Amino acid sequence: MSVKMRLKQYFGALLASFGGFALGVSIAWNSSVSYQLNDTGATIFEIGFIGFILNIGACFGSICAPFILKIFGFTNGMFLMVPLFLIGWSFISFSRTKIIYMLIGRLICGICGGILCVLTPIYIGEIADKEIRNRLLTFLHLLINCGIMYAFVIDYFMEEHKIIWQYSLICSISCAPIAFIIFLPESSFYYLTKNDEIMAKKSLQRYRNNFDDFSEELEELKSLATIYKSKVSSSIFKNIKVWRSFSATIVSILTHQFSLINVIIFYAFSIFELKYPSGDFDTNETILIIGSVQIAASVLAIILIDLIGRRKLLIFSSMFMGIFLALLGWFMKLQKENIEYSDKYYWVPLTCICLYFASFNCGIGPLAWTLHADSFPVEMKLIGSSVVVFLSWSMSLIAILILYMLIVFYDAVTTVFIFASFSWIGSIFLFFLIRETKGKSLANIQLEFGFTN
Repeated sequence: MSVKMRLKQYFGALLASFGGFALGVSIAWNSSVSYQLNDTGATIFEIGFIGFILNIGACFGSICAPFILKIFGFTNGMFLMVPLFLIGWSFISFSRTKIIYMLIGRLICGICGGILCVLTPIYIGEIADKEIRNRLLTFLHLLINCGIMYAFVIDYFMEEHKIIWQYSLICSISCAPIAFIIFLPESSFYYLTKNDEIMAKKSLQRYRNNFDDFSEELEELKSLATIYKSKVSSSIFKNIKVWRSFSATIVSILTHQFSLINVIIFYAFSIFELKYPSGDFDTNETILIIGSVQIAASVLAIILIDLIGRRKLLIFSSMFMGIFLALLGWFMKLQKENIEYSDKYYWVPLTCICLYFASFNCGIGPLAWTLHADSFPVEMKLIGSSVVVFLSWSMSLIAILILYMLIVFYDAVTTVFIFASFSWIGSIFLFFLIRETKGKSLANIQLEFGFTN
């Protein structure tokens, strides 16, 4: 099937991924505002908690996701995030920099993000055909990076005239595109779990070429729906292949979260303003360069994933992340021994960080968010995805706490080398754990686990 014939799948995946855009803005908002909050009398603890609470909300949202899906379905459930995001941004925008209102707003935005991180990949995985499923799943991460870039660009143009409430209000617009999800049908598999075969056919017809015979795919989905509705057997928890898939998703999120990526994004302005000024580039320009690198690398990942597969992409991504973090640590060590390196080789930190971000966004970044979409048998896909997303956001919090502890007990140089080693260790485990799903239908993946009706 040509790209032209699959345009509806691309379009559907893109609309479904707009929640990632809103999440990216929520993540990047903290980078700019946390630096400004120093001037409002907020304590270091309060500023840090404003950043952390998004993760706490996302953990709670990931737990709520199965209930949202059961009550509202995919499209209505994701559409519901629009008013919830608006409520969260209203608390932030009209808080008058009162910490308690900012915390409430950030918590609500985090809950929305956690729900979307569970529902979006599963929905895309169910509407995509087996040839382009992995590619469409990377759209979520691309939109997250676009959201991060949007927040950075708004901050750049507001510059000295930026006021927190105005900046927050403009950021709140990011949730509006999620509303377009209402024009998409539920997935065929979802309709079949509700015993609605007529709507299931219409949904499958919408996302496939009208002239193709998709009766075989429909029968496969009906078989999966029957398995989904049956009682979960205890044998599923004894299946070594299930535990291998679960371990693969856990290792991918550990590699993702223990890579310093969220710390750099959450506190980018503080890092480049105070720690690593970049020569002729001011802080805002430096941040825009990093944002551009993220988007370009995400687009490259969309191209590469179908050429070399997600397994190789994950392994190479984590390996090169470790290499560029180690190079950054090496420069920090030289800089510490000879301060002249800061002026003479000012471009090294930014270059290492850009290459590190490029490596991250070519593999671990897009795949860690979405690996759970087709890594579990249908009986436990929703619960498994919820657990994985919960652990991902939890690990993000733990990674930040470990970072602070390492810096206190050791130093920044040693800490960077330790986090680089996490990436290398992750690549080794991923080599043995990751299964390639390119060209495999959901029914084929189910069959590999040995569970049939």
